[in-house]
Formats: sequence, C-alpha cells, structure tokens
Amino acid sequence: MRYGLVVCLVLLLMPGAAAAAGECAASEWGAEDEAGAANRVTAVSVLEAVQLVKTGKVYSLGITVDSNTPAPAPRTLSLTIVQQPFSGLTYHDDLINGWLGIGSQIDGLAHFGEDGMYYNC
Repeated sequence: MRYGLVVCLVLLLMPGAAAAAGECAASEWGAEDEAGAANRVTAVSVLEAVQLVKTGKVYSLGITVDSNTPAPAPRTLSLTIVQQPFSGLTYHDDLINGWLGIGSQIDGLAHFGEDGMYYNC
C-alpha cells in the first residue's frame, strides 16, 4: 500500500504527458540542471526558515536499514554480524548484502522515470 502511494505521488509530480509524447520540458534552471527544486534552498531561504523555529525541538530524520526496510521487489537487504579471531583478540564485523535503492531512496524522484525519461530530459 505504501508503494502505491509513492508511485501515485511520483506520477502526479512528473511531466507525464510530455514524456509520453516523447518530448521533455527542460528544467526552469536550465538543460544541465540536476538539482531541481533543491535550487530553491539558498542562504536567504534558510534564514527565512530559521525564523519559523519556535521550540527548538529536534527530529531524527534517520531510518533503520535492516531486513524490514521498505524495498520494492526484487530488492532485499541482509546483515550478518560475524565474530572473528585476530592475533589472540576477537572482534565483531558486519557483512552487508543488499541493494542501495531501498529505504530512504524509494521516495527520491531521481530514481523514477517514465518511458526511460528522467528529470530534465
């Protein structure tokens, strides 16, 4: 259900009609732009945003990445913690096997395209 919502939002935000017709409207920031709306984050906009802070409360934006992290098929992730002997000592190490395009990246519009067309043609 969560993926359906993400896909719907992506399709609503994309210039789908232009891409379907084989045309692409270039970014308002030029044909070489890769940042998109992030171009609106400037020193002035950051200072304006700071003025909105009232409580100073901090929110974590991190997510736990593990075998339960949202990942459209066939993406998976596994983490194995191994204990290794080393010169009379023992240490733990982590073995990660997985796809990078899971978790926080599933909502990145740069990861979505239509008919092979991605942001800014």
